[in-house]
Amino acid sequence: MYLTLEEYKELSDVIKDDKEIEKMLKKSERYIDILTYNRIKSIGFEKCSEFEQEIIKEVQSELIDFIYLNKDMINSYLNSYSINGVSIDLTSINPNIITINGIALLKSSYDKLNLTRFTSLIL
Repeated sequence: MYLTLEEYKELSDVIKDDKEIEKMLKKSERYIDILTYNRIKSIGFEKCSEFEQEIIKEVQSELIDFIYLNKDMINSYLNSYSINGVSIDLTSINPNIITINGIALLKSSYDKLNLTRFTSLIL
């Protein structure tokens, strides 16, 4: 596990319920594994540098908060909406939100994860 319940609580106060935090810890860890092509798992989190561990924990906390606060929008089946001549394209609402390998997250979080060696397609 990259981030513990206690570490999450130190980094954020968005989610109060411990069971919900535990659920989100597992989900976000899987998402980080997808974003890093399972490279963290393959070498072992404990073998990452202190800097990389810190970045991964920060990104996981940010990812948990983003997913939790935007779950309705992320899980929506709608791509666009139109009523009375006014329409909105839900896929381009915010340029600060990106989708990488099917995972929606803040661009700043992904940029931070890029500071590690694990997101590059080429090693």
